[in-house]
Amino acid sequence: MTAAPAVSASNQDTIVAVATAPGEGAIGIVRLSGPEAVSIASRHCPTRPPLEKLEDRRLTLCSFAIDQQPVDDLLVVVMRAPRSYTGEDTVELHAHGGRALIAQILGALESTGARQADPGEFTRRAFMNGKLDLTQAEAVMDLIQARTDISLKAAYFQLRGGQKDRFEHIRSTLRQALVLLEAQLDFSEDVDVDNRVLRGTLEEARQAITDQLHSYATGKRVREGARVALCGQPNVGKSSLLNALLQEERAIVTHVAGTTRDTIVESVNLDGVSVTLTDTAGLRATEDPIEREGNRRSELAISSADLILRVVDGHHPPDPVDLEFLEAHQDRSILVVNKEDLGVDSSWGESPHVQEVRISARDRTGLDELRSLVRARCLGEGNPVEAITHERHAVLLEQSCAAIQRAVQALSDEAPWEIVSLEVRESTSALDRILGETTPQDTLDSIFTSFCIGK
Repeated sequence: MTAAPAVSASNQDTIVAVATAPGEGAIGIVRLSGPEAVSIASRHCPTRPPLEKLEDRRLTLCSFAIDQQPVDDLLVVVMRAPRSYTGEDTVELHAHGGRALIAQILGALESTGARQADPGEFTRRAFMNGKLDLTQAEAVMDLIQARTDISLKAAYFQLRGGQKDRFEHIRSTLRQALVLLEAQLDFSEDVDVDNRVLRGTLEEARQAITDQLHSYATGKRVREGARVALCGQPNVGKSSLLNALLQEERAIVTHVAGTTRDTIVESVNLDGVSVTLTDTAGLRATEDPIEREGNRRSELAISSADLILRVVDGHHPPDPVDLEFLEAHQDRSILVVNKEDLGVDSSWGESPHVQEVRISARDRTGLDELRSLVRARCLGEGNPVEAITHERHAVLLEQSCAAIQRAVQALSDEAPWEIVSLEVRESTSALDRILGETTPQDTLDSIFTSFCIGK
């Protein structure tokens, strides 16, 4: 483990990349960052006053020239260190967004001394120069990739330091315990640490970590989306429900039982939650090899789903097969009583173990209630915006919590103070790695290379 340096050798390069999405557009932004950013840009952008003397953060109109021949009129803005995204001198060129034009500008800047930026290198420099901690750097990509309002809010909560503050508070609590331990170790004759106080401090930190870990299942669904399987017996309306939720005729619907033989997978925003819906084949005993393969794929989709919508034909009495399934999967199932337009059999009622919603996929009634129920089940209790959303954070929190547990056990066993101190330091170190203060190089590489070039 090595602490992230404030400046690395590669930071001495001036990097350049297109900051806007690939393709044609009204505006294309080319971004430079590094010690020669202003100097390189000034060779192509003659301004009055010269670019080196322009006021920070002020857009200025100029012509961009290649070999002294103007190719575009654009806006240029200078953001000097340390008051820039990367913490370095930064220049942005806001040109017309044609592919050929942007390629020419990029090539000209590279030929003048800039290097093509690696994926995520701008944000990596912001991290290395102390503009962001590692959780905030990760949130940058989350913000770009957010597919729903709630995932957008969660990313912004992390970007503005919401998770960072919580992790730092837990670490501060652990450091209080370390102060007590170090006092006991260094001044054992004069200091007598109260075990109850020390244990209480450690338990406070452990509870805070546990609360964060409990939020991960929700946070993962916020960031990555939830997997929801539609399952049931043949001809109960699963494909009709899929079409109704997608608001398009995605699956073939007929009165012939067993029309769907393969799984159909589609993504949809259900009441603010990104959901991957899997319409499964109707499960029934069969000798048909195609249906048997469909059954196998259906069972796989059901086993991996975060939530199961068990669709039944409400016009008929409950089938023991459905009741047995709901009993076996009650912790992650919603009973969807379909065909309400035909009348629901009186045998159907509120199950004490499984949430139930009545719908008509054909008439598209009851769908709002179903969407709300899916949202509630996927997001759980608490504020989903503040849930931890990254597996990396969850893994390191588990390591931190385990170290605290070992420290508490060591106290109970009256182990040497050095052992207790070692475990508390290990717990603190895991939080350091979350924040990026002591993070392996390969972890940093994995995080930043997942970014797009230009961010």
